Amino acid sequence: MADKLEEGYIVELEGIGFFSISLSSRPVMDKSEIRSESIHFRSVNFRCGKYLKKKLKTMHLERMPETKSALPPFEERLRRLTNYLNTHHYITCGDYRELTGCSKYRALQDLNQLIDEGKLTKNGYRSTRVYSFPSSVGK
Repeated sequence: MADKLEEGYIVELEGIGFFSISLSSRPVMDKSEIRSESIHFRSVNFRCGKYLKKKLKTMHLERMPETKSALPPFEERLRRLTNYLNTHHYITCGDYRELTGCSKYRALQDLNQLIDEGKLTKNGYRSTRVYSFPSSVGK
């Protein structure tokens, strides 16, 4: 498929749909300014085929029952965090969310509360931020 797309063809997967590529280049005022070196791959486009579209239009839909997941109490989340940090050097917000089942908002609230209480320190910046015990706490 990649070879045919690279050659400029539109590829059809029977019963599924059509794939094509899109290109982009730097903005120009006159088309004579466009050079092949300034054109590059942008994305792969997909257009659903008639068979797949027809098949999906007749699918049966039903509402999933709403389940409220019980968030562990703060003390339990803190216990899980402490156990984790006793075996790891640091934890990320995503790891904390997975460990406790918290939303991103709740996880950041918990972690910031623990920083304010002096139980955690934070290092890094935004997406690379990690949390750990202060050097005198933990192991």
